[in-house]
This record gives sequence, structure tokens and C-alpha cells, in this order.
Amino acid sequence: MGVSEGGEILSQEFPALERYVAVESIGRGKYGKVFLATDKQTSERVAIKRLRVDPKEATLKVREAGGELRDVPASIAIEIKVLRLLNNDHVVKLLDVIYAATDIFLVFEYMKHDLCGLIHRHKFSAPEIKCYLKQILEGLHYCHLNGVMHRDIKSANLLVSGKGVLKLADFGMSTPIPETPRPLHCGVVTLWNRPPELLLGFSSYGPAVDMWSLGCVFAELLVCQSILPGKDEKQQLSWIFKMCGTPDETSWPGVSKSPVYAKFVAENGKKPRRLRKAFNNVDPRALDLLEQMLTLNPEKRITAEQALLSDYLWTEPLACAPAELPISHEACTEMRSKLDRKKQHQQPQQHQQPAKRKLERVDSLKRRPPTPSSVKKAKPSSHGSSTIATATAATAKRDEQQQLKASPSPWQRSQAPTPKPWETATLAC
Repeated sequence: MGVSEGGEILSQEFPALERYVAVESIGRGKYGKVFLATDKQTSERVAIKRLRVDPKEATLKVREAGGELRDVPASIAIEIKVLRLLNNDHVVKLLDVIYAATDIFLVFEYMKHDLCGLIHRHKFSAPEIKCYLKQILEGLHYCHLNGVMHRDIKSANLLVSGKGVLKLADFGMSTPIPETPRPLHCGVVTLWNRPPELLLGFSSYGPAVDMWSLGCVFAELLVCQSILPGKDEKQQLSWIFKMCGTPDETSWPGVSKSPVYAKFVAENGKKPRRLRKAFNNVDPRALDLLEQMLTLNPEKRITAEQALLSDYLWTEPLACAPAELPISHEACTEMRSKLDRKKQHQQPQQHQQPAKRKLERVDSLKRRPPTPSSVKKAKPSSHGSSTIATATAATAKRDEQQQLKASPSPWQRSQAPTPKPWETATLAC
């Protein structure tokens, strides 16, 4: 029996999946579904990501295990090539690729939790937050060092094992870092974590986009909720400027060249930066690092390598070991959290508002976090055509197609109701 979906035995349609036995559906995204399965050859649990093939999409050559070249839709091919290149303790491992007529299945190591689910289950202490943040930074620094932008850093894409090891996952929107500036698609990154340069329509950007997204995740770790919950692009930019201030040519040279900047400022006025005021109960060193991540000007935004050397990670209480993290035996994922919230919504009388978070100062093992010098570039891949360099042209074509499909201006879309002012928001677990 292979992977099942709604009672359908997929191995009957896809014989190559006969090796795997379905357990349950564990995720659903824009581009496909994820199933938990058991590998009958190894008895190991694996996660299988099913991706639909778009016959109209541009293709890219991908080398199979036997050495044959296969035409694969560019968006899927890039994810495969990136994952084959990257080999790091904090990047999820791609175990197998299975091809079918209308689908492609990516087989990954199984990680029981994601950070989104854990944040909704636990109040993390300072050493625990530092442990998670350090692991994310190590994985992200490794990606950037090897010429890869993730472009969708969010808590749901940060997987955590039962032993507390965190790994970056879902490289479906990843792209090689351009050696020379070229237009890229601006409609990447989950909206709540999307950086201002993309919302303002700047199509030439770099790995700083990942650092803004990480800043949003860091804030989520600190206060147990997303701090910039916009409902559309215009509202998202409004949230950002209310929190981080409205940029000008002094703080961000060239920002006025954005196709929407002048109109947006004229309609909304200029806002002062109030990030420190909103996070006045947070560890000052944590706030310093958060400020550097949530810097509006991408040229001045902190890098992953610099963040690994920040005072916040090098002062007591130091990061705990991954094995010391509070990990539930029950799977904690974004999908399960949504189901839990749905049940709570259906039973409001049983729902209790969680208490306001206070960062705990607890004792930790006094280990000095490793320096970025321990992060190395990946060795050349054994899959000759699966290097990042061969993916660049296909990425450019994919992004160009996505740009053409996108609406001319993000502000032309239907607008959601005006959000409550940040002043009324509560930073609480």
C-alpha cells in the first residue's frame, strides 16, 4: 500500500510510491500536500511532498539518480537543485525524488514539529529563544554563503525534531543570489513576513529579504504572536511604517523611486519609529538585534553572519542545548495549531486568554556559541547539472513569468478594513 489521500491509494496510480506506506496528511500549501509515511525498506518515517506539474511552465534539466536527464518544471527543479546542493545540519534533507505523469513527489526526512506550532504551545525562556534563533541563523548563513536566498522564512517553515534540532524547510520559493543585479519577483515571502523593499515594488534585491523575515520570526518568539498581521500589501506596509517609521531619502536613499511610495506617504503621512517603545519589556540586547533585523533600508540590515556574533547571543543567559528545549511528544505544527484554534473558536466559553509573556531569566549551560567561521560552503554536488549556477536562468524566467501574472500595482487590489492602530495592539502570549 502506498501513500493514500482521502481513501485513494496513490501507489495504484503511481507504482514508484509502493515503497512508502501512508500514515496521515500533515500539511497543505499553495503548491501541494505533505504526507507522513513509512519507508518500508528502512522503517523510517518520512515526509512526502506532492507537487502538481504545470505543463505550461518552463522546464529545466534535472539529473536523476541513474544519471539520466529529465525535464522538470523550473519551480520544482530549482527546489530540487538547491536541496541537493545544501548539506547542513540546519537544512532539511531531501532523500528521494519520485516522478509521475502529472505529479512529482519529494521525499524528506521527517521532522515532528514546526516552530509555529511550538510557539503556540510553549512560553520560551531566554536561553530557549537564543537556541532556536542561533540554529536558524546558522542555517540561513550557510544558505547565503552558498548563494541561496530562501524567500519564505516563517515559523511554519522552520522544522524541529524531537531532539530540538531546527532545520530550514520549504525551498519552493528559493532562488540563487544574483551575481549582478537583475529583476526578481516581488510577490514572494509570506505577507506578514514580507520586507518593505518587496512591498514597495523594488525587484532588485538580495539576501537581506530573509533577514527581515527572520526579524519577524524573532519577534514572534519574543512575544508569542505575529507583530505585523496585514491583510493585503497596502495594509502590510501600513503596519510596517507604524512600527518601524516611514523611510525617507536620508534613511533609505532611493526609496522615493518606488512606484507607490509617494502616493502611500501622501495618503498616510509619515510615522515615527516606535519599535523600542512597543518592545520596552524585552531584553535590551534582544531589542538591539531585532532593530537591526527590522531595518527598513536593506543595505543597512544586519546579515546572518553579523547576527551570529551579536551581543545578544554572546551574553548570559546563553543559549541552551537543543536537547534541553521543551519538546512535546505530540506533534506541534502550524496545521495542528489551526485545528486547535478552530476548536477553541467553536467553544468560546472554554477558551482562556493566555497570560502576558515575561521573558524568563533561567540558568543555562555556559557554552560559548560557535562563530560563523565554522560554517562552510557546500562541496560540489555529485549531480552535475544540479548546481545552483544552472538554475539561475530558469529562476529569472520563472520570476519574469510571475511578474507578468501579477497585478500592475499592489494597491489596485481590493482593500481590507483599516487595521487597529499599533498603539492598541497587545504583545502577549
